[in-house]
Amino acid sequence: MTVAETSSAHLALAQRWISTQKPQISSLVRYGGLIDCLYVSIGRATINDLGRLCEIERECFTLEAFSRLQIAQLLENPHAISLVARVSSDIAGFIIGSIERVGEVVFGHIYTLDIAVKYRRKGIGMKLLNRLEQEFLEENVRECYLEARMNNTAALELYHKHGYARVKLLRNYYSKGSHGILLVKRLH
Repeated sequence: MTVAETSSAHLALAQRWISTQKPQISSLVRYGGLIDCLYVSIGRATINDLGRLCEIERECFTLEAFSRLQIAQLLENPHAISLVARVSSDIAGFIIGSIERVGEVVFGHIYTLDIAVKYRRKGIGMKLLNRLEQEFLEENVRECYLEARMNNTAALELYHKHGYARVKLLRNYYSKGSHGILLVKRLH
């Protein structure tokens, strides 16, 4: 058996085992023949998570990072949905969005999606985005939007893969000369 065949056999075995587990909390990632199984659970963020959320926020963003006070206010906002992804007991990332009403129209607004550097490119951002959109749908949100830095290619690629469309350039949105992109998605 070749290395590639052995790797494929191990991948198939791991996938069969994972399929017997809770599918919403498992993630299988393959790196050049190596298999990395992460067991990711998604749950509500609480004020007790504030310290770790602030660490991840500063790791992900520099000038535009939310302050500790802003994150605390979002965690306590009754219109906000704050979720964390945990790998074992470690918080790997988080997402915060809110439900906004303009007359009879209900929108979801995603404020931030942050993944700790050591957990990037493992599908955790997609899991958080899926779960937040699911929660938006349960609250009768049919469209959501977010803003992303124009030069944040990793984020823009993630949102594009997830069905978000670029609708507007936001000139000087982050600071003078630092533009943003408004992205929108219809939820089903």
